[in-house]
Amino acid sequence: MADPQTESPQYAGRDREDREVSYRTLTYEVTGRVARITFDRPERGNAITADTPIELADAVERADLDPRVHVILVAGRGKGFCGGYDLSIFAENGEHPEERAAVTGSVLDPVVQARNHDPSGTWDPMIDYQMMSRFNRGFASLLHANK
Repeated sequence: MADPQTESPQYAGRDREDREVSYRTLTYEVTGRVARITFDRPERGNAITADTPIELADAVERADLDPRVHVILVAGRGKGFCGGYDLSIFAENGEHPEERAAVTGSVLDPVVQARNHDPSGTWDPMIDYQMMSRFNRGFASLLHANK
């Protein structure tokens, strides 16, 4: 059976736990047997962006696949752990185009919300579930980790 860690071009022949990864919203470091995943947006109270769940799922998978890691620790840089969702993207109305681009097509995108919650249509709870599910998978990865 082929090893999926070495088949993917993103790993380029290296073990998954040893590859260099850069995250926008968190940091990942291993010290001894502990993998520390730190929310790294202290200027925004470590608030969640559209990138955060995706990056968190990747970091948890990385730690889970690393045989050297026995414990996964999640922390927040600065005074607080996490201030919830970062809604400033909408309040600033496009001051940070890179953040606005990250929202496009996600559950935080007003266009996606409008299409899935048409006030003249019938409410479908499955649409809400699908939207919530996509956004929460990253956080649920912590529950499914073997460490």
